[in-house]
Amino acid sequence: MWFSTKTMPSYEAPLSAAASLTASAILLRTIANDFIPDAIKDQFFFHLQKVSSSLSSQLTVFIEESDGLTANQIFHAANVYLGEKLSSSTRRVKVNKPEKRERIASDY
Repeated sequence: MWFSTKTMPSYEAPLSAAASLTASAILLRTIANDFIPDAIKDQFFFHLQKVSSSLSSQLTVFIEESDGLTANQIFHAANVYLGEKLSSSTRRVKVNKPEKRERIASDY
């Protein structure tokens, strides 16, 4: 199907709206950086992060190698289990076990 100049969708309206939104965002950011104290911004972002994390259905668990001077046995067990499956450049591991499966599934 070919568009004539009369039926061709206009790109000007969406482009103008995007440019206007971008300019507004830059202006608001500049005003916020100039007039709102850092302590208030920090509190705002802390509460925003708290709200957004409460809406997520995911749980993130960090297993640290040690707790100061003592070794972490959970880290050791995870390292033994995943040791041959991971390379030294792997930074994150996703592990899950659905109820119907007998084994743990992992993504690197």
